Amino acid sequence: MPWARCSRAQRGSNRRTVPRVLIAWELGAQLGHVLRILGVARELRERGAALLIAVRDLRAASATLGQDGFACVQAPLMPAPSIEAAPQPPGYGGILAACGFAETISLRALLQGWDSLIDLFSPQVVLADHAPSALLAARLRALPAAQIALGFELPPATAPLPVLRPWMTHRPADILAQEARLLDVINTVCRERGASGLERLADLYASAAPLLATIPELDHFGGREGGQYVGPLFTLDDGEAALWPEVDHAGKRIFVYLRPGAAAEHVLAAIGRRVAADAGVQAIAAVPGLGHAMAARFRGERFAVHVNPVRARVALAADLAITNCGHGLTAAALLAGVPLIALPTHVEQWMLAQRVRQLGAGLFLNPNQVETGFAAALDALLTDDKYRQSARAFAARNAGVDQGATLRRIADEIERISTPPSAGADTSASKRI
Repeated sequence: MPWARCSRAQRGSNRRTVPRVLIAWELGAQLGHVLRILGVARELRERGAALLIAVRDLRAASATLGQDGFACVQAPLMPAPSIEAAPQPPGYGGILAACGFAETISLRALLQGWDSLIDLFSPQVVLADHAPSALLAARLRALPAAQIALGFELPPATAPLPVLRPWMTHRPADILAQEARLLDVINTVCRERGASGLERLADLYASAAPLLATIPELDHFGGREGGQYVGPLFTLDDGEAALWPEVDHAGKRIFVYLRPGAAAEHVLAAIGRRVAADAGVQAIAAVPGLGHAMAARFRGERFAVHVNPVRARVALAADLAITNCGHGLTAAALLAGVPLIALPTHVEQWMLAQRVRQLGAGLFLNPNQVETGFAAALDALLTDDKYRQSARAFAARNAGVDQGATLRRIADEIERISTPPSAGADTSASKRI
């Protein structure tokens, strides 16, 4: 398979510098990573770029990126958490500890894996999507890099890095000590490579051009002064078609997109009861991975239930969206003025759900609250217009956000940093490493 197919418009064209790009996805287990990579990869391919995509989850990638003709390989990963990793670390440094940065032997192995991919493909630039060891590999190779971050993947440059779970018992001294150990591991490997080390852990992220693929109001860590916000990434037209059961329905429309599990089943049951009791309500639910027999239990005349990913554009016509609070669908819904009930399953989604609640554009429930609290939340969102008004106000404030422009900004930056500065030019503005 070729690394990427050039578009007809770009064949034989010398109007652009079209780089070889290694796209790296290392951490995170959500389909959202694949979908935002897909949009960027399509834009780069249209410009004639050669692409190799190293992914955390080949199975998830094959159903989308692979079907679209992109070459995907397995990203270097540690097979199990390192000895210092906590299942739910209170501080951001715990994420790095869990993915191989806590042990010199593990970090060396990760870097050797990225070195092999870099030697094989000879990219001009690395584009990282939550890929800290790929960022370090690029830094050690003096290879230009950019980072797509929804906010969470690019922590603020503080020492220590942010606390993610403030409700957990933790001591600041323990977090500082962990970061010191992580920094020692990184700098040991840097010295072995003849490279300068980092002064603080946050410097790991400073070597890449930051592309904050969000809106300041939806940044997990809050709006950042001087942040390079390029706009949110989401896809609305990938997946199977989904239609509202009654096209001309004049009542309330509920859109559901959840991971399978007990919480999703409670939600489906509650919505099924609401639809059955109220002729003014209809719903579409997509729960990828839900069993067909389970879906059939909830499916009804005004309740469509899908077991595969659906084209999320249908959500833009909803009166309410119920999601796990993945960034792409959350941004798309709010930009369409659709309020949400968020059911986060991990800390990144929980942080974004907090932003939605602060905007007044929805409610969120922790997993242990769904069974007893969802029906009341559903009633509140369907009957109290204040949530819809807040979502519409958000949409009005961000009316200029355009998905095509977001993709063009990202591709422009990748082209810019991959182009060597002209001889004698001032390189200070372009130097990233």
